[in-house]
Formats: sequence, structure tokens, C-alpha cells
Amino acid sequence: MAANYEPIYGLSEDENETRVLRVKVIAGMDLAKKDIIGASDPYVKLSLYVADENKELALIQTKTIKKTLNPKWNEEFYFRVCPQNHRLLFEVFDENRLYGRLRSQLIVSWVAFWMQTVAYKTTRPLSVWEMA
Repeated sequence: MAANYEPIYGLSEDENETRVLRVKVIAGMDLAKKDIIGASDPYVKLSLYVADENKELALIQTKTIKKTLNPKWNEEFYFRVCPQNHRLLFEVFDENRLYGRLRSQLIVSWVAFWMQTVAYKTTRPLSVWEMA
């Protein structure tokens, strides 16, 4: 369960067949230059979707890291998900721009990845996904 009473986004506890997924946004590397001085003010948006309906269940974002192309967020988020029915979208944006992503979006599909990890009961991360 989430330590320090962190909020859990997504489905309610009453839903059947749900699991708590811990996501840690670690860092970005060599992001695109988006302002005159050659830096960016990046942040990451995380959107939890129902896979077949394209319905957004939760939208959260990291803090903005100022003037860098290699941000380090080290932020954890918790989602209550149904592994077969949800997907998580990561998008990196520049705070000073209304449009345009710094990098392509990363969509995590649960079917293959989740099935490899749900069988294990552990408090340590089983896999690290770096946004590069």
C-alpha cells in the first residue's frame, strides 16, 4: 500500500480485480531545446485511461524542473488499476509552451508488462522505466 498516505488515483477500492500500481518518474535525458537559451522547463503528465473506451480516469503531473534538458523528478504516484483494462500515458511538456511535446509519448500497456510483475509480492521496484 502507499506509504505516508499518498493519494491513490484511478479506481475506487470497491472495484473488483484491482491492484495498486506504483509509478516512479525518475528522469528525462537529452530533451529537446524549447526556448531561446537552449533549455526547457519540463514536466510529465500521467494519464490513466480505460483502454478500449479512451476514457480518462486520472490525470496528474510532476513538478516542473526549470531550465534543463536532463530533469530529475524522482516522484512516485500510486494508481488503482485493473491490469487488463487500463493503460498509462506519459507525456513530457515544456511549461512555457502551450503546444508541443518535448518527446514522443510513452504508452504503457498492462497486458504483457503487468502479467510479468503481479505474481510477485514485493515492496521493491521490479523494473525501472526511464523516460529517455
